[in-house]
Amino acid sequence: MTARKSIEEQFEQRLNQMSKTIERKQIDLDTMSQKMVLPVDSDILRMRIQKDLEAKFRYELETRMQE
Repeated sequence: MTARKSIEEQFEQRLNQMSKTIERKQIDLDTMSQKMVLPVDSDILRMRIQKDLEAKFRYELETRMQE
């Protein structure tokens, strides 16, 4: 029971870290989009970054869930 609670706490901490990372990236994207001329470019960039972040975190979560 203690081990499960410890794993859950680690999982929550990791989710919080991911959330903060995503928030920082969103702020960066908003800043870049204001500087860019074409809005289409910012949408493409946002989708690529989002896809990369999701893939990385999804892999981590899947490996942790398998543990």
